[in-house]
Amino acid sequence: MDSNSLPRWVEIYESLMNKFKVTADHILKLSSDERAKLISRTDEFREKFVLDIVGEESIEEARTWIKNLLKQLEEVKKELKLRGVTLTRELKSFMEDPLLHLKKKVFIYTFQLFSGNISLYEFASRASAAVRTSLRTNMRSLYQTWVFLALLKKITEGGRLVYPEHGYLYLERSAKQKTGIIPPNCIAKSVDGRTLSFFIEAPRPIAWEDTSDLKRIWGLYVALRPDFLVYGGSVMNIVDLNNSPPIKRPNIIVECKELKDWYKRARDLRGWWSKAISAEEWRALWLRGLIEGLAEAIGVRAKGDFKRKEERKGLRVKEYKLVQIYKKVYNPDLMVLITRTEIPSDIKREIENYGLEVYDNISFEDSKLSDVAEELLRYGKKEEIGLTEVLYEILGKRYDKISKESLNKALALLVRKHKNEFLELLHEVS
Repeated sequence: MDSNSLPRWVEIYESLMNKFKVTADHILKLSSDERAKLISRTDEFREKFVLDIVGEESIEEARTWIKNLLKQLEEVKKELKLRGVTLTRELKSFMEDPLLHLKKKVFIYTFQLFSGNISLYEFASRASAAVRTSLRTNMRSLYQTWVFLALLKKITEGGRLVYPEHGYLYLERSAKQKTGIIPPNCIAKSVDGRTLSFFIEAPRPIAWEDTSDLKRIWGLYVALRPDFLVYGGSVMNIVDLNNSPPIKRPNIIVECKELKDWYKRARDLRGWWSKAISAEEWRALWLRGLIEGLAEAIGVRAKGDFKRKEERKGLRVKEYKLVQIYKKVYNPDLMVLITRTEIPSDIKREIENYGLEVYDNISFEDSKLSDVAEELLRYGKKEEIGLTEVLYEILGKRYDKISKESLNKALALLVRKHKNEFLELLHEVS
């Protein structure tokens, strides 16, 4: 290959290898000046590599999507008087700087390359896969999160969040799964009192201790995970180990597709139908991953034979067939497919004929989701009005500005002041 046609990152690699003669034994023996130059040039190397793999236009597209999501985040925080919205660490990092985030994905591979533990070909293969996967995953998360927030904003217009009650909306996995439950990301109430519970990318595994526990909850590990499960009313835990899949049947499933050619793509379903493994085998596999991951990070080879007796096979299915599988497996009352771009008429017809409601060409225009929000609210439930609802009805939006301590003091004084009337009412309702 002519040197003029080499990618810039390859030129940097060859220049550094010739200049510093870097090897696994000598990489830490460089002088401070040499180390500083090496760090600076390897940073440039990583950036040129990432841009060569995904292109400047992909980074700019990511930044545009990030702006759309940040705008939606601010609108939802303002509408619902939220103190904050927490995102996954991965998405948060990507949103702060998508190019820097992707450069981080090749850091270890870069170290392995310059210390001589992998070849340039191996680096290109492994690092490019890591970059593409990270970009694809985060772009998917960006659009999925935008859709979720846009729907939430429309459903709660004039209403409020019932849960969480402390002013923070969590769009990440809940640590409460360690307690053996799968709680909602939020419970929303519309202006007319209809309530919906939202679960993002559920079901997820819950805590277990031994083989008997693992067998009981194995279905949660291998279950298919649609983008959103939605239940009418206030549902605080969807685990139901007597069911298959082991969760309560959802009223609604919402699936989002961000790519223009999503229906042409396929996905490998692994382990969906597989038998549960033992706790001992689980620990052995976990240890294998730990040892191999550490060995890869420090550039050595792990000793030992960790091969399993039986490899779990996968099933490759087209994405537009997968959404139909979701409907078949979970049997919701309503399944909604939301796509950023327009779907070819024949694919759209097949999906609709299977019983899904399709809303395509949504882009980042939340006005196009008004009908979806109305569809979801058809399954919302009006529940008994509790103390919080009564206070909200009386105080309106002032309720969000008053501290719980002030409310508790006022209510205690009110009960003391009207003690006899309170006791009479308590007797009536009992």
